[in-house]
Amino acid sequence: MTKVFVPVLLTMVFLASSWALFQPELFYVHDFLHAARIAEMARGLSDLHIPVRWSQNFGYGYGMPLFQFYAPLPYFFGALLYLGGFSIITAVKALFLLATLGTVLGSYALGKQLFNRAGGLVLAAVYTLAPYRAVNLFVRGAISEAWGMLWLPWILFAGVRFVQQQTLVRWILLTSTIAALVLSHNLTAVLFLPLSAVFILVYQVLQVKKQSIRWAQQLKIAAAVGGAYVFAAALSAFYAIPAFLEKGYTQVESVIVGGYFDYAVHFVGIRQLFSDTFGYGGSSWGPYDEISFFVGWGTVLGVGISLLAAGISLLKSKKYSKNHLLLFSAFSLGGVALFMTHSRSLPVWELFSFLRFVQFPWRWLSVAGVFFALVSAGFVWFIRAKRIKSGVVIALMLVSLISALKMFKPSGYLADSSEYYFSDAARIRSEFSQVLPDYIPVDFTIESAVGVDQIMLEAADIESIEVVSNKTQYKEARLVVSQPTQVVFAIADYPGWQVQLNGIPVEKVTTKEGALALEVPAGSHVVSARFTSTLVRAVSDWVSALSLVAISLATIMHYRRSRWQK
Repeated sequence: MTKVFVPVLLTMVFLASSWALFQPELFYVHDFLHAARIAEMARGLSDLHIPVRWSQNFGYGYGMPLFQFYAPLPYFFGALLYLGGFSIITAVKALFLLATLGTVLGSYALGKQLFNRAGGLVLAAVYTLAPYRAVNLFVRGAISEAWGMLWLPWILFAGVRFVQQQTLVRWILLTSTIAALVLSHNLTAVLFLPLSAVFILVYQVLQVKKQSIRWAQQLKIAAAVGGAYVFAAALSAFYAIPAFLEKGYTQVESVIVGGYFDYAVHFVGIRQLFSDTFGYGGSSWGPYDEISFFVGWGTVLGVGISLLAAGISLLKSKKYSKNHLLLFSAFSLGGVALFMTHSRSLPVWELFSFLRFVQFPWRWLSVAGVFFALVSAGFVWFIRAKRIKSGVVIALMLVSLISALKMFKPSGYLADSSEYYFSDAARIRSEFSQVLPDYIPVDFTIESAVGVDQIMLEAADIESIEVVSNKTQYKEARLVVSQPTQVVFAIADYPGWQVQLNGIPVEKVTTKEGALALEVPAGSHVVSARFTSTLVRAVSDWVSALSLVAISLATIMHYRRSRWQK
């Protein structure tokens, strides 16, 4: 495969999965809250609420810790674009496009590293154009999960590169891509990271036989790879640790676990994995879902050809090579992921109770997709005839591209994108709060939106209110009260909120509806409320900050040493 055609073919793959986003209007998807999340992230950044955890307008205007639980990385980039002057519609489209661009480049890099340019093109086409990516982009609108998928090939690529040559830059790439996955979609991270570690370890063990490296050195390499996973956890600790330890302070478990979201309702039948029927409905019990769980014709054809080529090669040589073993390992890991989508895996789901937060077993298709795409490119190792090899590359790319035309498109375009995609605070409060109740504090019960500029609820005893500050994380007002009264903020009480009276911290009160309040004597006063860190958040923030500083210092010292040696 000549080098000049590579960017052309990769561009074709990118456009085949993204052409619908270059239309003037957007389209309806199951999760249409992306613009609102971007706007809330942008408000938090503008108010210097860093890291952004609290959303000011969701929760009927009383707020909720949205970005403490909902992976923040995609919306951070969207917010930067929005704050940079781009429209909210453009910012939403950019998140879709970046998900695909990152997937194309990462999967090509992985394929090229393991095989060659031909293998990179096949892996990029099969993985990027997998039907489950189309479902995430144009049916579910699962931006976070699509961003999660983009990091999977990058993690494998970084791991392979580091095993081949242990440099600080490659170690940092592995660490940062793992952390990026956690910050993009924590559920995909839970599913993929254990299997990715297995694949990298298998690759390393096979390198021992090839390079005859001492086992002591191999243990050091394995420890360094394990250290990358640990360090990535530290980098993402500011998000991951509070998301795990403080979820009990919200309504998330009652909303997303059980009922419709019970994983036992959403297992996939084997026939569904091989049915190319594509729909825009939802997932339900039984084999009649109105959504596609197809693994893709490119995957089916590619895996079949690669396994056949590997089998013929094995019969001819009568001995297996490291390529045979690595291909079998990738196929086995993909098989494990597919098995987890089927009801036969129910005992595993019951054994590991944390898997209930995954909700939908078919989310494993993202993990299966990257390993089977890797297998699809494996024929490059075993087919030596250049014409046959080129023919297989062309066939797999054509099959993937033609199949994409049916799936990588919306059901239709909105006449006015602002019907669902808007940044207006008042509309977020009134129209979207009920759509996203997941992270409302556990004891909060008010379901009516408050005014955009209202920071507290007026009462008969309050004679006047002057708003001094109405930031995401800090509210302040001057008020005059006629007699001792309870002043109620338009804030859902949540651990970390603190109140002050005339600059002095006082004990906060929680109303029976779950709003934040304090007792105020008669007279003129300055009252304020500030969102601060709990011990869990403070420790998590310090862990992430110190990890980032350590990596930065190591990088600076590495480059200074390199320049000195030169």
